[in-house]
Order: sequence, then structure tokens, then C-alpha cells
Amino acid sequence: MSPLMGGLSGLCCVLLLAASSMPSFALGKTLHRAKDIAPHTQCSFESSPAFPFYWDEDGCKAAGVLGCKADGISVQCRFCGEPPYQSIQCPDPMKDAHHIKYDIPHQASWIVVGGGAAGCAAAAALADAGEEVLLLERGVSDLEVPATQQAGTWPYVVNTEAAQHIRWEDGVWGTAAKVLGGGTSINGGYSFEEAPDYLTKAFGPELDLDAFYASSKFLADDLAHPIQPSQFGLAWKEALCTEGYGCADVKAPSLRWKEGAWIPLATMNSSKRGWPRRGSAALIHDRSHLKNLHVKTSATVHRVLFDGTRAVGVLVSLGDGEPAINVSASKGVIVSAGAIFTPQLLQLSGIGKQDTLKRLGVAPVVPELPVGRNFIDRLVMNLVFRGAKKMPFQVGYVVAMNTTLNMTIEVEAGGAINSEFAISSVALDKPANRNEVLRGFMSGLMRYPWDLKPTLLADNINNGMDLLVLQHEALSRGWVEAVSLDPTVLPKVKANYWADQRDYVNQWRGIQELLKIAGAESMRPWVARKKEVDLPHSVLSKELKCALLGESYQGKGSKDTPFAIIPCLPLEPASPEDWSKWLQEHHVSSYHYFGTAAFGTVVEGGEFTVKGTTGLHVVDASVFPDPTRINPQHSIMTLGHYLGSRLAQRGRAAAPPATNHHPPHQPSQPSQPSQPSQPSQPSQPSQPSQPSQPSQPSQPSQPSQPSQPSQPSRAELVVSEVAPEAEAGVDAPNSLYAVAPDSLYAVAPDSLYEVALDEAKASKDSDSTATKPAAASLGRRRRRRASLLAAKNFVD
Repeated sequence: MSPLMGGLSGLCCVLLLAASSMPSFALGKTLHRAKDIAPHTQCSFESSPAFPFYWDEDGCKAAGVLGCKADGISVQCRFCGEPPYQSIQCPDPMKDAHHIKYDIPHQASWIVVGGGAAGCAAAAALADAGEEVLLLERGVSDLEVPATQQAGTWPYVVNTEAAQHIRWEDGVWGTAAKVLGGGTSINGGYSFEEAPDYLTKAFGPELDLDAFYASSKFLADDLAHPIQPSQFGLAWKEALCTEGYGCADVKAPSLRWKEGAWIPLATMNSSKRGWPRRGSAALIHDRSHLKNLHVKTSATVHRVLFDGTRAVGVLVSLGDGEPAINVSASKGVIVSAGAIFTPQLLQLSGIGKQDTLKRLGVAPVVPELPVGRNFIDRLVMNLVFRGAKKMPFQVGYVVAMNTTLNMTIEVEAGGAINSEFAISSVALDKPANRNEVLRGFMSGLMRYPWDLKPTLLADNINNGMDLLVLQHEALSRGWVEAVSLDPTVLPKVKANYWADQRDYVNQWRGIQELLKIAGAESMRPWVARKKEVDLPHSVLSKELKCALLGESYQGKGSKDTPFAIIPCLPLEPASPEDWSKWLQEHHVSSYHYFGTAAFGTVVEGGEFTVKGTTGLHVVDASVFPDPTRINPQHSIMTLGHYLGSRLAQRGRAAAPPATNHHPPHQPSQPSQPSQPSQPSQPSQPSQPSQPSQPSQPSQPSQPSQPSQPSQPSRAELVVSEVAPEAEAGVDAPNSLYAVAPDSLYAVAPDSLYEVALDEAKASKDSDSTATKPAAASLGRRRRRRASLLAAKNFVD
């Protein structure tokens, strides 16, 4: 515990007991006088590490975040202002903490199993339409895991109770979310919108593109923010431009992916200190006052209940050791448990291959559906390039896509990214050796147990950047199978990497592209070259020695890369067999899983109904028959909201079609940059020819579409000038939660207000209320900020 937070924890109870001395106590969004604090309110410091300081929604500089208890209920409180503190802000536990919402009905119109990206969005859409909804989540509330609330704790959050590590049969470790919000509560936050050609190919003409993109816009307006520039981000942008991947327009962030390079959006607000996260769980918290929305976390669903082939409810345990009870659904059940646990639940419910059901001893409801087949763990090629200078945590400012190479290229850097992923993936050894014992050993190497700060070894690993290639094609497919009637027993998962030999070639090509970008002139100040270094640990693995020491360790006469890279690449000339072995030994999971209840084979129709059933729907990553071309978070959330909205309309008279819709924003395509020259391929033994790029399916005639959030107005963007480069060699804060200092990231508050006011003044027609046009164009949460800004400037 840091001295600061230790001091604050000691002040906690004193502050609450001396409530009468404080002007106010903010509970949730309602301001209460100090007298409303109950005399028996207790406050205690949680064991989790301290958050960094940040600016909250009300412009109050938080002096710290403490885990407090009101009537025995854990809440996260923010002590704001300067001592003596002017206010304490806490969520209303009866309103926001769904783990204590015990009024679980024994019947609801709809039951949603799985409170992840799609499940939360589907439940929110149904609740908004007035439907009675029960949302069941196997994990805890995200409010109970402080690390889920902001980007500064990523990817440490992957190694908390919010995530569950699963070892594939291949030896590789995967991770599945176990928290309200699912992957949106523990991932890196990228939000991308897929294009119509992919959606039509994946889900057929039954998918209403107009309604899908309306859901996409609704979610993006509420949850997504443009990623802010940094010095490293601008260098990365320049490298992509000079190496032929496209030159991103910094004034045109885009939700929709495009050929070339662009500024993406994310569910983390990088314009605010600490990068607060707003994932799909926020959709539930925002609606927690609705009497027709019921949410239960730590709920284990054993199986779906049927009357014949009609889904009529679920068998669920509402807590550890609690007996299972039947909860009925009058209109239907929506399974949104993810690409690993959705097939497990379907199999336990009697839907799947006959041999699997027989082995489990489950009576078949719909036998011979290929549930659990077609499992995809998207191929990702990531190389860790040691940095020439220390960097705070950051997610790449620019993303590039090349559909000729079938690749999306991304970057992330700094913070504790590499040491935390080394723990979760156990990736510094071969898959065959990556067991749970090694994970414990790895954790001890990477984090000091008394304060969880990175060790000297972790500092060396973290001092760098991860360059990534996401493959659009994953030609090898695996499977997921339940192994027990107990749903808490993990299913068997096999990714079956390398079943298709073409995956080797695609991954090798990805390595060549990353090496080319790392060698760009703009990256020279950031990417370290190999040299003799004074390593902090006396014993290091061969992997680290060859990566950091280079030729002096590997031997003379071999052609080596000039960069300090983890994992160490094969020396050239390397044979195809050398590369295949290297790829097998260093492969890690992408955490992007798809396909195990695929549309067309397991589910069908515009309501994603399980074949052979009525009232049973599936919506999550499992219904995607192929991987998305970009990070799937936004597409999964959108599909969930789309399905919830569609099911809510069932039985209602169709509304007359709108007459003034606009098609979804299609970013204007710049003239294509010359494609990067293909690196010469290593001679492949009887290598199968690369499949020709399929011609893009003709665009379906677009139903009239609402305008997309891909091009927000200037007033909606939080675009700032990047401050001068910080002094070279200045150490990043020694904390797992360190975020970039204001000089690198944070948007100065005045700059945001100036943007809003400039736009307002431009549209002023001798109207005294000059700020209204700007405020009207902002999203719901930005309107308040614009008005505060105008007030501030007025006072100034």
C-alpha cells in the first residue's frame, strides 16, 4: 500500500464519522446532505492496489478511491477536492450494485444467460422496450472489481477474479471473462464497426442492416470515444504512412473500419485521466432503476428447460452452495455465454452432437447439431520490441488494415502489458510446458507479492511495445465439448492450430510486415537495437538472452534482426521447418473466440433461433461463423442490442418505414497507397497456393440507414495538440496502474471547451445563447461537459 493511500484509508472512517463537518455527501447522482450518512456506516480500505488520480464526470479532482462499506455493502467511494474534502461520491449500492439485488423473479418474459458484451446489450434493449427481463451472469459485478473500471489497470485485470484462465488441449492458455460486462470489462477497449459485406456473408439477408447500424450508432454514441494522440502514437502513425499502409487523418476518427489507416474509437476515454472504461455493463448500471430489469450475478445456469422443443426457462443456482431452482421465461431464453460457455450450456441442455450428449448422459432435445464445432481462436502474430525509452501505458493511436494481405495491424505499449500477459498466457515457454505451476512461478518473477508492483525483470519486459497482426482468416478450426453435468467444470477446448498449413504462411508473412514497420525512420527513437545489456537478473531464460543480447549470444555468421525482440526469431537463413517449429512453440491465444454455435449450422433466421427449437436464441461471438476483420467487441455488442430490439418488436404492428434515413457512413476511400511489396517467401515444401482473395460480394441494396457515428462533428471529438516530448529517459511511474502523464496524453480541459465554443460561435445567428448549437450536437455525457466549459469560460 502506498503511503498516500494508507493515509487515506486511515482518514476514511474519521471522515465518515465526522460527517457533520463536510458540506455534502454525493450518493450516486443524487446530492444528499451529510446528515444522510447513517451513524453505523463503516468504511475500510480494500486490499486491492490504489487507483491513480483522475478527473471524474463532475470535474472534481479525486484525491483517492477507497473501498467503503455502507451497511456491510461494498461500494467504491471517491474523496474529492482538497483536504478538508468537499464531497464524497459513492455509487448507490441499492441502485448500482446488482450483486445485492435479491428480488429475482421466478418468472420473466425473457431470461438472458450471460451478462457479457451481447447479453448486457440485449437485456438493455428489451428493458428499454418495457419487457420484463432477467439477466443472469456467472461472474461478479464489475463494480466489485475496481480494476475493470479504467484502462490504467489493463491488462492486470486479466489476472483478477474478473477473468478465468482455461488451458486448451493444445497447451495454449485462453482467457474468458467472468464478470458483468464480459470481455468489455477486461479487454483493451477497441471499438470497430464491421462493414455490410461481412455481415451479409456471415448472417445472410435475414439480418436487417438498417436496424443493425441503428444499434451500432446507439451504442457508439453512448460508449465510444476517439483515442487521443501521444508522441509514440504519432510516430506509429508516421511509420504506417511511410511504409505504405495508409496515412491516417487525425481529424477523422472512424468507427467503421477502412482500407488503409485510421484513428479508432474505444470504450476507454483516453481524454480523461485514468482512461475510465465504459463497457456493456454500463448499459445495465444506467438502467438499474428500471423495475422490469432484474440482474443476478454469481448465478450458475445448469441447463435450459424445455417443453418439447420450446424453451420455457432455466435451471439456475443463485449463489455458491445454493440449490438450483427453476425460473420460467414466458417469451423465451437468450443464451449469451460466449464462444466457450454457450456450447457447453447447449450441450448440457440436450442440443449437440449425439455422441457428446450420450457421453454426458443428457437426453437429446435436438441431436446432431454441430454445437461446439468450428471453434476459432483467431490467429494473432505479436512481437514485443524492446523500447529505446520507457513509456507509460498506451493503446495504439492508429490502426491499419490491408485486405490484400488479409491483415489488421495494431500496437500497444508501456505499462505492465507484457509482464501481465506473461502471467496469463505463460508464454515464455513452449505450450507443452505451460501449466498452472509455471504460472505461479511466472507471477513471482513478474510481481513483488507485497505491493504487486513489477519486478526488475518485469520492468525490462515491459519496457517496449507489442506490434500485432490480426489475421482475417483462421483456416484451422477446433472444438469445445462439455465434460461434466456440473456447469462449473470447465469444458475441453481444442483450437487445433496449424491443422491447415496455410496458417503457417499467413503468420510468417505477418512477422515480415511487423519487422518492416519497426524499421521505419519514425520508429528509430522508440525501438531499441540489440546490444550488450546489464540484465537485472542473474538467471534468464534462453528466450530473453537471445532477444536482448543478439549475436554475441547467438553466435557469429548468422543473419539476425537488428531489433531486441521477444520472442527471439529464428536466425536466417531459416527453413520452412524452422519457422513452423518456431510458430508452434511461441503461439499464444488472441482472446478473440468465435464460431461454436455458428449462424447457418446451429442458429438460423433473423432472430438467431437455435435450429429445431422455438423460444431459444443465441447471440454472442459463438454465432459468428468466421472471425471479424477487426476486434469484435463492438460487433458483438451491436448484435446483442439488435436482437433484443428485434425480439421486443415481436407481435407489434410494424411501424411505417422512415422516409428520411441516411446510409451508414462509408468513409471516403483515399487513393490506395501502393501495397507494401511482398517479402520474398521462404521456400515452402509443397506449399499450397494462397487462396485468391474472394471478390467482395455485391453490396446489398442498403435499407435507409441512420447516420453513423463514424464521423462525429468537431464539437464531439476530443482532439488535442500533443504536448512537447517528455525528457528522454524519464522513468514511467513504477506501478501496474501507471498511465501516461498529462504532458503525453490528457486533453487540457480548456481545449475541449474551446472546441465546443468555437463551433457554437460559428453557428451563431445573433443569438445570445451561443453555446446551445454546440451542446446540442454533443453526446449525452458530453453535453454536460460543454455547459460546464461555457460556464468556466464565462467566469474566467
